[in-house]
Amino acid sequence: MARRQPEFGTDGTRSPAPVADRLVWLGTALCVFGVPLVVGVALAIVLSAPSLAAGVDSALAAVEGPLGAPDGVEWLLHVGVLGVLVGAWLVGAGLVIGELLP
Repeated sequence: MARRQPEFGTDGTRSPAPVADRLVWLGTALCVFGVPLVVGVALAIVLSAPSLAAGVDSALAAVEGPLGAPDGVEWLLHVGVLGVLVGAWLVGAGLVIGELLP
């Protein structure tokens, strides 16, 4: 069984490529799991309202409101949006680290 060698630069230092790859992978995973959660919860809020306008207003109020205690669909919507935002930041950080550092 072959041993996997660590990635080293020409001057003997470790390469930041594995860290960048892991950040991009983790950020993408958060976005992939967060987007369906946000869309599903927002659709549940909209479809449970008596009218489309009231449902859209309820969904926007849920996003704009305070986080509060962990109960209800509003909290789940906040968690999904936070997951997408953190995932996007991690993907961006991974791309910057992977491209700017040698």
